[in-house]
Amino acid sequence: MYTLLRFSDYLILDIPDIDSQHQQIAGIINQIIKSLHLQHHNTPPFTLRNSQSNNSSSKWDNTFENSYHTKQDINQHLDDLIKFTEEHFLDEERLMKKIGYPGFIEHKREHMLLMAELKAFIRNTKNGTEQLDLKSIDSLKSWFVQHIRSSDKEFANAFHKELPDTEKSHRGTSHKQT
Repeated sequence: MYTLLRFSDYLILDIPDIDSQHQQIAGIINQIIKSLHLQHHNTPPFTLRNSQSNNSSSKWDNTFENSYHTKQDINQHLDDLIKFTEEHFLDEERLMKKIGYPGFIEHKREHMLLMAELKAFIRNTKNGTEQLDLKSIDSLKSWFVQHIRSSDKEFANAFHKELPDTEKSHRGTSHKQT
């Protein structure tokens, strides 16, 4: 059974723009899960209103629509995941530079490796050499959660130590979100 990724408090870094982007990435992953389930079963398996977040909804966090999802729908969600994750990583890296984060080079290298792995997986999924299934979905969710809980958490700790209190109300990036 496919289970949705729950964006819980333990994933909050207290950097509003970054937390919002993480929630949006979780929303894209959940769209992939929903579409995959519908493609295989053509029935909605879950209630999909995100009860854990009272934040304004994004284009990725919609209520569930009971419609058949095709391979093209899934591919579009996969493309969205790549695009948004790349933008998110760039925003994180801008913040790291802003505060002179000492782990910047290592964190950027991790972003590059994660993007290479994600792109290869999605390319292989689209061309049929890898299957998008329960195991790969669990790996995708694990990749996302572990990155936040380890590398991003270290960055967030440094961010909160380095950024003067006067700037904390303006934290985050200047990246314009759609």
